[in-house]
Amino acid sequence: MKRIRIIIFIVMSGYVSSIVAQDQIQWVVFEDLNDSLRANPKKVMIKIETSWCGYCKLMEKKVFNHKTTYKRLNDDYYFVRLDAEATQPIVFRNKQFQPASKKRGKHQLAIALNGPENPISFPAIVVLNANLELEKRLNGYLKRRHFLLWLAA
Repeated sequence: MKRIRIIIFIVMSGYVSSIVAQDQIQWVVFEDLNDSLRANPKKVMIKIETSWCGYCKLMEKKVFNHKTTYKRLNDDYYFVRLDAEATQPIVFRNKQFQPASKKRGKHQLAIALNGPENPISFPAIVVLNANLELEKRLNGYLKRRHFLLWLAA
């Protein structure tokens, strides 16, 4: 009887984890963004982050991995992640943006999206309309409730 319980637990754990894996933000990469927008126009949200940013990781865990957040984002937005220290060129809006020329510098696209006049505070969130025109920006960490209020404003 104990073996049966263990087997049922293992099977159910795998089933539950496969369901949970589907319940998350659906990421789009820059290379696929134009095709996605042609097929189904909607807003674009770009999260500008770095690998070393603690607030980026905290926002990912506490805000973007919450059911109400990822459901809304998946329904209403294409969600793109941009490493501000990426080392590869990125083509966006038919223009090629280059990586930083020095170590720990910011990618040209991160600077352009955040606004060259604005210092970047990670994570930075940029919302664009379906024509890839700027709607709003957010610099820094927000709790989930505040993030959803900012999004609705």
